[in-house]
Amino acid sequence: MGSYIVDFCSVSRRLVIELDGESHYTQSRYDARRSAWLRRKGYRILRFTNYELGEELTGVLATIARAVVRRPPP
Repeated sequence: MGSYIVDFCSVSRRLVIELDGESHYTQSRYDARRSAWLRRKGYRILRFTNYELGEELTGVLATIARAVVRRPPP
């Protein structure tokens, strides 16, 4: 998206999902710039750690489902 890479994106829902592994701890400035750019473009961003994905998948999926339902596509 633009000059940035995102993990998952629904253009119609203006939703970006980021899965943060260990590399994100060392690239916080990049992540902050990307997040700011995405928000200016009207995207919501959900972030999950790899731990959450592996250990709390049901909760992750429920959070995503609520985000999708909460704001219908434009």
